[in-house]
Amino acid sequence: TLAFLFNCSNKIEIEIPQHTEKPVVNAILISDSSMYVYINWSKRISDKTKKNILYDSILLLKDTEVIYSCSYTDEIIHSFNKKLQSGIEYELRVYIDNKILSAKDVFPYKNEFLITRHIPTISISEYSNTSLFEVKFTDSITPKKYYEIDVVVLSSFYKARIIPISKQNDVVSESQNSLLFTNSKFENSNITLNCYVVTDDSDSLYVFRFKQISRNYYEYQKSLSIHLNNIQTEGDLWRGAGNPSVLYSNIEGGYGIFASFQQSTDSILIPKN
Repeated sequence: TLAFLFNCSNKIEIEIPQHTEKPVVNAILISDSSMYVYINWSKRISDKTKKNILYDSILLLKDTEVIYSCSYTDEIIHSFNKKLQSGIEYELRVYIDNKILSAKDVFPYKNEFLITRHIPTISISEYSNTSLFEVKFTDSITPKKYYEIDVVVLSSFYKARIIPISKQNDVVSESQNSLLFTNSKFENSNITLNCYVVTDDSDSLYVFRFKQISRNYYEYQKSLSIHLNNIQTEGDLWRGAGNPSVLYSNIEGGYGIFASFQQSTDSILIPKN
């Protein structure tokens, strides 16, 4: 056998665009009386330095009425006494370094659901079992609404963790470990979704978190899912070689997201086989 190998190389200079750092706000209304807020600076992927951000104050407003305000704190969960109202638009303002960052979001309504059926171990692979969970809820079809479902498993062997969930048909789309969808493909108000979940061979509690989410939350999660899929998985030869994508942002004066959801939960205990 005769083989020939040839190799050539060339050094390519890549011009990295100038980066101007901006504040990044991640703020989510997680109930009618609490809000998650995390603030940092934007940076290039090659920048390994950490820079702490010290904001002056945070305001949550309904029109001109101040619902909540606070000066700088290390806490990221903020609770307030005034209950938020569904269907009402709220504005977040962050004051930092003589700048005002702002965004608006409509606080969604809360919808209830039930796990009505469970079929254990409908398929088995070398590493995992898959079970079927039937989820039912009602929807008015109009106006347009946005939803997310994810599953947290609690067991004696693992810490609480979000696990993969998939779906039966094209009514919903799969995000990163969640189902992210709108009511645009619903044909009637009584909705049944067959959800497939990887289950453990141990006594485990599966907690389904059913969220009615705002449009901003939906658009951000959808763009984040595209971004993470483009990055590929850890250890993949082509990790980081996907097409660039733009993360959804609604923060004026910076980057990030101000969004909201209302959540209801249902759970089922699956004993060890």
